[in-house]
Amino acid sequence: MLIIERLIKSIRDAAAFNPEVQAAPACILWPDHGRQWEAVLLHLQEELLELVILGNNSPEKSTVPVFWRHQDFMTLQKKSRLQLG
Repeated sequence: MLIIERLIKSIRDAAAFNPEVQAAPACILWPDHGRQWEAVLLHLQEELLELVILGNNSPEKSTVPVFWRHQDFMTLQKKSRLQLG
């Protein structure tokens, strides 16, 4: 398994939950204060359509401002899930 495949699996596994005792996570936050992973994000977005990056507003690139309305986030999340099929 390639490193990128392992990384994608780890991110998706982070969303796993037990519906008997937990609510589904609305999002998974991955802080990158030093921006060390910034170069990898474009590659991850190719495989993780549900990946949303906080930054300048560009919904077509799944980049949203930090202070974004919950409803806007949920709409983008639903669109991503539909694309995943």
